[in-house]
Amino acid sequence: MFKLKYFKYIIISIFALLLGSCTETTNQVRPTRSQAANNVTSSNPPARGPADTLAPRTNSKEHRLALVIGNNDYQDSYMGKLRNAVNDAKAIRTELTKRDFEVLYHPDATRKQMF
Repeated sequence: MFKLKYFKYIIISIFALLLGSCTETTNQVRPTRSQAANNVTSSNPPARGPADTLAPRTNSKEHRLALVIGNNDYQDSYMGKLRNAVNDAKAIRTELTKRDFEVLYHPDATRKQMF
C-alpha cells in the first residue's frame, strides 16, 4: 500500500509537469493570406500569371499558330453556363497576338465548329 501511494504522487506529478509544458511560448499571430501577399520579400517572389509564362517575343520567321476557344454556353445541360471562359479566351488571344502568333479565335464554338 505504501508503494501505491507514492506511485500515485509520481503519476500526478508527471501529469502536472506535462500539462504545464504544453503552454504556448510565443504570442505570434499567423498572418492572413492577404497580409502575407502584401509582405512579399526577395526570398518570396510574387506569383506569376499565365501571361508571364507564355513564349517570349522572338524575331524568328517561324510560323506560330494557336487555336483559342472559350465556351461560356455549353449545349449539354449538365454543364450549365460559365461566366468567364470567353473573357479568358480573349485575354489569351491578346497575349498570343502580342507574341506574334497567328490566332484562330472561336468564342462559344459549337462542336461542329471545333472539328
